[in-house]
Amino acid sequence: MLYSLPTEIKLYIFKLLNYKELCSIKQTNIYFHNFINNFEGELAREKFCDITIDCFNQFNEYPYKLIKPKDVNFDFPFNEQLEEKLKNGLRKPIPLYLPLYSNKNTVICLTKVCGNKQCYHPELPTIIRNIADIEECLLLQLPTNIKSKEDVKIVYYYLNKLFNCSFGRGNFDRFIFNPELIQLLFGGIHKQFYVQKSWLFMYYNFENKFQFILNHLNVSESIRINIALKDDANYTDILFKILTSGGDKFNEVYLVAYNLQKVFDLIINHIETSKDCSKMVANIVLNNRNINFASLNERAEKIEDCFQLSNIYNPKIKFSILFTRQLKKSTIKRF
Repeated sequence: MLYSLPTEIKLYIFKLLNYKELCSIKQTNIYFHNFINNFEGELAREKFCDITIDCFNQFNEYPYKLIKPKDVNFDFPFNEQLEEKLKNGLRKPIPLYLPLYSNKNTVICLTKVCGNKQCYHPELPTIIRNIADIEECLLLQLPTNIKSKEDVKIVYYYLNKLFNCSFGRGNFDRFIFNPELIQLLFGGIHKQFYVQKSWLFMYYNFENKFQFILNHLNVSESIRINIALKDDANYTDILFKILTSGGDKFNEVYLVAYNLQKVFDLIINHIETSKDCSKMVANIVLNNRNINFASLNERAEKIEDCFQLSNIYNPKIKFSILFTRQLKKSTIKRF
């Protein structure tokens, strides 16, 4: 009976199932296996506590399982566009990870925890609470420099799998996936890593990291970006683009930097004068005690401890701006 239903009805039914139930159905026959794979990005995702890219020796204490895939396991055709790009081979090796000092021991660590336990301490989210709580730890060792068509197949297959998972935390402090390689493999297809929380430190390779955030991260709770660059000219434009166009991907963006005055001024002007604020991030935190609020005294309505700012084209669009001196932060919220 299920076979004869229209595709949209079958898809609706499968969307009601969790990941384990989908896996069970995929094993029943080849038709359901192919149908679920075809709509993988729209169905329930396999959930991991954490995704981290780091050197192998950082995970020695974990109860890990090492996965080193071989190209013989991947007998599938490329799409026409990728086949065209690869028909004459790669002109030069392309790194899977950035920065370029990555070595052969770089791995992707995927963890799951026991039951409903939280993997990270709520006040120290970058620290594992208890390694004993880890139920499963997979260390995925992929080719770090893509030199051949076989390397491309391995990386394409596993990146596509990761794009269809969800993660409690995305740790991309030391390494990120190379945006240039993602573009080569997937072209115009919009590929993102779905995480609840993420932390990134910008002290090198910041241009590629910002592009990775803008194009390949989807963070449902909060992303924290620590910027160690003193010259705000290096990051103001890309930060402004993330904050004003990333509302569908980021619930909250938390920024820590030496100088955020220009970013603050641009955001305030955008709230007031933009004809379309619909794509703006709803919650923005600027961790910097030196932001000057003087201009808000004339431009915004003061209500208790907050300034309230409206858009000139649509007064119903309002944002609150709160400065918490003790915590050295300014919070901009849409309401």
